[in-house]
Amino acid sequence: MQRARRIVSTAVVACFAVAGLGACGFQPEIAARVGSGTTISEDRVQKIWDGTHKTLSNREPAPGASAGPVRVPYTRGDLVRAIVSRDLYGRLAEQKNVPLPTGLPYDEAGAQFGLPGNDTFVRLYTENAVLQNQLTKAVTNPAPPSEAEMRDVFDRISDNGGVQPGTDFTAFASMLTPEDQTALSAALSVRKDLLALADQLDVEVSPRYQPFELGLLGVTNQSTGQSYSVVAAALGEDLRVPVEDVS
Repeated sequence: MQRARRIVSTAVVACFAVAGLGACGFQPEIAARVGSGTTISEDRVQKIWDGTHKTLSNREPAPGASAGPVRVPYTRGDLVRAIVSRDLYGRLAEQKNVPLPTGLPYDEAGAQFGLPGNDTFVRLYTENAVLQNQLTKAVTNPAPPSEAEMRDVFDRISDNGGVQPGTDFTAFASMLTPEDQTALSAALSVRKDLLALADQLDVEVSPRYQPFELGLLGVTNQSTGQSYSVVAAALGEDLRVPVEDVS
């Protein structure tokens, strides 16, 4: 198993094409709803994305280099996930009396994206990763994973090339260390609480951003460097309609 070495705020990265919406009562200007009082508008998503684009556009090219096309290092789907995650993690942390520490490494996180630490997406990403980690660390005596949960983990790792050819589920499960088991159990416990909260708030996500998953435990494929979720919370009904990132 490509073991989990760090909790990461992962998102399924996709690039979409513009289309109208009519499903699920979603109006084109709405990206998501979290409870009756929180609406995430497409206008808010666009303004954040435009802010990042402007920051990158205003940079001077390196000496001797010519200015190339500006590429924002995240999609609108990533951004909507980050906004929804921050709301849900914040609410869950408040319920569990888990504080957000001070002195967060915004600049360090921003460097991963080639962005400054005060970029809105970077701040969301950083706070989500830290809250996710804090919530996981706060779990005590989690229930061991069920076989169905373990099979989902196995399938996710296998689909991303993290299982050696010829390794079946039984062999995979037998290779898990106590550290692996603890990490999985804690992440699954947080997922259970997160899904219960999302259900209570009746979280809805526009079909434009489906499928919609919030990553809770990530691993990195040591061969490819790709990070992906092995434990994730799926929110909303998958009635996907694509959307394009346009500057």
